[in-house]
Amino acid sequence: MEFPRTPAFEYRSRAGYLYRWPAYFDGVQSPDGGRAEALIDRLLAPGPGLGGELDLARIVAARIGSPKIDLASIVAAWVAAFPRLDLAPSLRAGLGELAATGRPPAEADGAEDLGAAAVVLPLVARYWNNDRALVSAAFHLSRLIDPVPSNQWRAVGVSLVTAYFLQGQTDPVPEVAAALRANDAPEGLGRALARIPVWHRSEGHGSGDFEGLLWCLFHEKPGAQFPVTLRDRAPLVQRLARVMDFARIRER
Repeated sequence: MEFPRTPAFEYRSRAGYLYRWPAYFDGVQSPDGGRAEALIDRLLAPGPGLGGELDLARIVAARIGSPKIDLASIVAAWVAAFPRLDLAPSLRAGLGELAATGRPPAEADGAEDLGAAAVVLPLVARYWNNDRALVSAAFHLSRLIDPVPSNQWRAVGVSLVTAYFLQGQTDPVPEVAAALRANDAPEGLGRALARIPVWHRSEGHGSGDFEGLLWCLFHEKPGAQFPVTLRDRAPLVQRLARVMDFARIRER
């Protein structure tokens, strides 16, 4: 798979499919008979220890069913909801700046977090078999709420892996790595993806949530007990693992 290079949010590229949001996505939908929608229902189900990220994801899920996605409506609902939500620091900072300025937050350094990945994952229900649309939509939405570039691309990576599982791919890691490289994602994410096939837990390799999540999906059998494998991870990471595992279990 070959992807055009990704511009910054200011749309400097003339060729990339991230060039503009509104025109590209009008009328683009990918119905699949309900399986992708069932996946999103699992993501948004109530559960203990989960933060406001799922509230933001519910806003996305409620607004992506029409032929034309109303991005302004999503942003307005996010801005109205975020003051009362329990969010990771990067998301709170990003949404605070978006609310104050009406513009995407300025890029900043920050800790790894998969909150944005959870927020934009409902897009998989719409674009699960349209890789280009999914990458573009996931990037743009995560860019609006998380100022940390690596977190924005983690969100793209999680969405892509989930979509590839829905498409029936059993090893999507090379495809995702190629997509991130082609779009100038931070180099550290590519290195993390490259380690996944060869890293063994017995080596004691310390991994972040993104790498650990994808390691489980690469090495564990479908239907495995991810809460055991990821017992030291945050509840949101465990939720993402269950949802992505559901995507890779093919119906008989």
